[in-house]
Amino acid sequence: MISFFPLASKVFMFSLLIVPGFILARKKLIAESAIPSLTNILMYVAMPFLVFGKLCMTDLSLLNITDILFCVFFAFFAVIAAFFVARGIFFKRDDSRRPVAVFCATFSNCGFLGIPLTAYLFPDSPRITVFISLYNVFGTFLLLTLGVYELSRDRACINILKACVSPVGIAVLAGFVFSLTGIGGKFTMIGEYSEILASLTLPLSMLVLGTELSKIKIGEMLKEKDVYICSLFKLLVLPMLIIFVIFLLKVFGLCLSSHAVAAVVIASALSTAASATAMANKYKLDSEYAAALTLSNTLFCVLSFPVIYLFAAWLLGI
Repeated sequence: MISFFPLASKVFMFSLLIVPGFILARKKLIAESAIPSLTNILMYVAMPFLVFGKLCMTDLSLLNITDILFCVFFAFFAVIAAFFVARGIFFKRDDSRRPVAVFCATFSNCGFLGIPLTAYLFPDSPRITVFISLYNVFGTFLLLTLGVYELSRDRACINILKACVSPVGIAVLAGFVFSLTGIGGKFTMIGEYSEILASLTLPLSMLVLGTELSKIKIGEMLKEKDVYICSLFKLLVLPMLIIFVIFLLKVFGLCLSSHAVAAVVIASALSTAASATAMANKYKLDSEYAAALTLSNTLFCVLSFPVIYLFAAWLLGI
């Protein structure tokens, strides 16, 4: 089992990748109009090819249906549980803040952080990235349905087709097909091509995240009490609940692979979804409040993640 300091140092190094984007944006060396284009490259090219490549590297005979259903179940369970608890915690906030706080406390940043983080921390365990990608597909579906409804209060804003068809979802499907048919193994050029494009994921994701976080005034953020309430719930209470439920499942005899359990624990311990600020702005809610919750979650996650993961590793044997 990996010990605290090696894991903490890796997470810290990973988090430092935010700094160049943060500084460049503060110095106005990255135009704000360029960020959507960088995000599109990340979401439609780099990340799908990372997931696709990991699936091509994975022997799917080692993935059993129990682990797949486990990831799907917890993608729904974690979101639904967090959603209703967060509604209770933040019910006294005004109409421009309450939905934002619920959204930030509910949805994890599996895309920008989870997928590249697992690829970085566990380069020799592609199955963890595969499982967190599956988790991300269903988490994204809930974000674009339940999350959009919470922010907009209008069912007409929900696009079911868009929610069902995501770039990572398409990559997962294509990866399964290529792996099961053996195409990925027969044509090594496909793997090499995917690896080149996948290498963009980590620097791009952190560059974009750094530029987004640069817009926030840290001093004012620290004065906001919901920064601490949301972070405590999202980064400690929720993942501990998930770990406890998984522990009970294992006690009652459910046989799960360490890779699937690790993916679910990582997904539950991540900071809030990076899209929170943009979505709050889109639905005319308090976007500065959303930005403060997002930045605080991201910063505190650097401290909480190693502790949560190592506790889960000790208790659950991952």
